[in-house]
Amino acid sequence: METDAREDVTSWITAARDEHHSLFSELDALLKALDRYFIIDNHPATRYSVNSKDMRFELETAKDGIVRVLSILEAIIPETNRNAYWFQKFAENKLMDNRKRDRMRAGMLKQDSPEKSIYVLYDTFINLKSLCLDILRNQDILYMSFKNLGEIVSKEIRDNKYFNPFSKEVNPDYDFISNEQITRIVRNIENKETKKAVSILFLHMFRLLRYLRTMDHRSLSMGAIHCSVLIFALLKSEIEGFRSFIDKFVPKVGDPELEMLAQSLSYQIGMESKRVYQQELKDIGDKKSTVQMRGRIEASRGILKNLVEHAVIQLAKHWHSDITGDEVFDVFITKTAQSMKLREDTFVLNRLVEASTKANDELRPGVFSMLMNYMEYFENFTFKLLRYSDYEHFSGLFNTIRDGYQRGENMKKLIDTCHQFNIFLDTTLGQISQRADLKGKPLDVDKAEDIVKQYLSSIS
Repeated sequence: METDAREDVTSWITAARDEHHSLFSELDALLKALDRYFIIDNHPATRYSVNSKDMRFELETAKDGIVRVLSILEAIIPETNRNAYWFQKFAENKLMDNRKRDRMRAGMLKQDSPEKSIYVLYDTFINLKSLCLDILRNQDILYMSFKNLGEIVSKEIRDNKYFNPFSKEVNPDYDFISNEQITRIVRNIENKETKKAVSILFLHMFRLLRYLRTMDHRSLSMGAIHCSVLIFALLKSEIEGFRSFIDKFVPKVGDPELEMLAQSLSYQIGMESKRVYQQELKDIGDKKSTVQMRGRIEASRGILKNLVEHAVIQLAKHWHSDITGDEVFDVFITKTAQSMKLREDTFVLNRLVEASTKANDELRPGVFSMLMNYMEYFENFTFKLLRYSDYEHFSGLFNTIRDGYQRGENMKKLIDTCHQFNIFLDTTLGQISQRADLKGKPLDVDKAEDIVKQYLSSIS
């Protein structure tokens, strides 16, 4: 009888994995992300001291991650099994004496089957949700409260026998190279040490892309936004691990060309991740609207996705020079296409800044309002194409112009700022045009001017 029951357990877990593979993958990512999120070094940059900061946004973020884990578990566990679980909880609390309750809990905590592990995880996260809600009733959330909760979360995740995401360095259920051409490149590497190092590099990058896919980055719901913030904490930790592997282990392979390429990839990823965590996501909890928060998340996700995909192709080209991005990824934007888009959008922005102050050095409110709209588009979609060194200049001028206009600042001062912006944009356009990937590819001025006309013609 016990054997039959165990077979039934195995069958529903196996069936659930087949039916809900993407949910199991998301569960794996979220459990890791929750663990990493309670380590403050994995958070984006902030202007606050951790000891004086109200951690409400951070705790609400963790709470929504816990809620999402519960919703995944409820989708995975069949309804009849969930009903049986809740009846058992009722019996445990209302119908059993202490000895029977102890025996039942001991049997569950043995976790001698995946079913029991999933119930333990479910039970744990129900309790964690209640604990978060109780702490959030406080007026201020201290860092130590956040940290102590994190210790509990980390212990419960790591104590789970079947669903501890840290039990394996590489989990073959989720961590694999999801492209046949890349797999073939790795298989054809003859040197064993080189093959091992390269396979780990590719696995790291495909794992990063898997985590990025778990984000519902276009949603305006706070739950989805908070879960994306959790995933960014995980990505920060994983990027550090990727770069550490390059520094410590790639040189041991004894392939100078591979080492140079890997160090170049590490540098690129380091610079762009700085842009994400020190600029785009800095103090994201202070953003005034979900639209602003979503814009930052979407831009940050785009930066990392483009970066990792290009890194995969750069590494693959070391062995297969003819491979192209669209052979590996469903949607791949080349660096040339990105440079062309950045140049066109910067040209349009420059023209709209000029038009907003053109008439006798007076502000033209209708055009200026349209400039505000284009600046919002530029922040949400074009910022991710900027280089790290250009971001601060763009962001600073955007904020100065927007804040000055909203406060009704002295018009002469605002017009002077716009003139400075034009000078900066002229210089930036010249620098973009000098990029090697744009050689022989001039700006389609007619197309860009037509975009400007479309914006200006919409002014009533």
